[in-house]
Amino acid sequence: MGNIYSGSNTGKAGLEITEEDGNPDVYGVSKIIVSNGALTDNGNGSVTLTMGGGGAWIVEDNAGSQSDIDSGDTLSIDGGTAITSALTNKGTTTPSITLNLDNTAVTPGTYGQAEFGATPEKIPQFQVDAQGRLVSATQFDKTPGSFSVAANSGFQAVADDSFWFIFGDGAGSEITTSISGSPNPTLRIELVNTGVTAGSYTNTNLTVDATGRITAASSGGGVGTGSNTQVGVFDATGVLQGAANFTFNDVAAPGIKTLNVNAPSGGGTQISVSETLGSNKVSLQVINGDRGLYIGKTSNFSQDAQLIYLGNNLGIELRTNANNFFIETNQGRALMLDASTNKTGIGNNYGSLPTTSPTFPLSAGYSYASTNTVEDVLGIERITSGTPASGIGGSIAFRLPFVVSPTTIPLMSAARIEAEMTDVALATTSADLVFSLCGTFAQTPTEKMRIKNNGGLISRRNTVAAADGQTIQASETGSVFFCAMSGNITLTLPPVSAGLQYVVVRTSASNVLTIDADAGDDINGASSYIVPTTAYESATIVCDGNEWVVLG
Repeated sequence: MGNIYSGSNTGKAGLEITEEDGNPDVYGVSKIIVSNGALTDNGNGSVTLTMGGGGAWIVEDNAGSQSDIDSGDTLSIDGGTAITSALTNKGTTTPSITLNLDNTAVTPGTYGQAEFGATPEKIPQFQVDAQGRLVSATQFDKTPGSFSVAANSGFQAVADDSFWFIFGDGAGSEITTSISGSPNPTLRIELVNTGVTAGSYTNTNLTVDATGRITAASSGGGVGTGSNTQVGVFDATGVLQGAANFTFNDVAAPGIKTLNVNAPSGGGTQISVSETLGSNKVSLQVINGDRGLYIGKTSNFSQDAQLIYLGNNLGIELRTNANNFFIETNQGRALMLDASTNKTGIGNNYGSLPTTSPTFPLSAGYSYASTNTVEDVLGIERITSGTPASGIGGSIAFRLPFVVSPTTIPLMSAARIEAEMTDVALATTSADLVFSLCGTFAQTPTEKMRIKNNGGLISRRNTVAAADGQTIQASETGSVFFCAMSGNITLTLPPVSAGLQYVVVRTSASNVLTIDADAGDDINGASSYIVPTTAYESATIVCDGNEWVVLG
């Protein structure tokens, strides 16, 4: 603000008030009102007006930004995030501005565990905003982490924050406990040493306490000869002392007695039964891993037999490392397994060749004095628990390999020879012998030939519905080809091969039925043959190895 004059602007007469640092000038002033200020008279006609607050001042924020606040300017103090400003004593000489934090949704109080061991334990949970204020506070009860302890006698639950004490026996004479280490301690439970000196003892004298511990031990000597119902022990010299005989007889407590032999892990326990001076000792040796027995000489078990228990419902296996295995009766040898050739022979006595040198993987022989009779050497019997009916029979089945893929070669039923009862009535009983073979892609053999009870022979040929342009395959030899003749039909024979034969039949007189030989081959001296046009005319075509011949 500039100077203030009480006179006119023209003459500038009258009282003059000067502001040292401001403008503009103000004229025609007739009255000055001083508020919040002071007038000072120097006695020489000059009065100084001093305003409250003095001159300008500076405001600076946390970032260092400054602003001048001149006299008469207004500085607003506003609250920011979470802060509210409040002006009090307004209109007085002592106004005041208060800055207050805004209230959050947190309920005042104490959160968390107030005392260790209190139940239930309180777990606090807080949420803090960007200004570091707690905007949410909750608490929940800690779930107890209890566990249970079971002993040989008794069961006890251990609550969370409780102690579980593990001590030795009350006297501390048998079991002791110790714990050490931090933060992962180790608990040791140990037997207290007894007065027994560690070592090996023979013919031992023992002292055992009530808990089964050996509290004293010393070696002893032989036990003497004893009587024939006692079992002796080895003395210090390694000689078995005691009874001459070993027996389980017990008149006072009759019944089955058990001899338990504890074999060392990985080894066998041998029980020898022999003469004192005998050279051919016979022994039984426990086989730990195979759950069975070795039977043979004690000097060379590797060449002896083994009797193996295979387990529940699996049976017993008899093994031998010798070249041959025999089964004999009081009538002679009945079975021989030749390990060198993997062949088995069955016979009725020593004179039967299969029981001395089997020829086939399974050979059966029968030795009989007669020189002009036929004897049953191998029999197949079919039995039923019900009432027999026509069609019942027995068979010999042949299973042979076939290729599904290079890595899949299973067995299939290739053929079967069967005897079939065609009449089971006593007065008219009859049976047929049936031969069945497996056809292409067929898994079950089908009947190809049947010898009847009356001597008749029935051959069941394969039938084919022929089509024009069809090439007959060598594998179809013996088949009958029926031609419906709805148009001209031409069939081509395979290359000549001795023994091949086919029958071709036309079912009507219309159209032409032509049979061509393979390139370079002949049929009846020509390259083709036309079947006569008579309905149901047939041609039987046979190959002699050089050419095809039509029989008629």
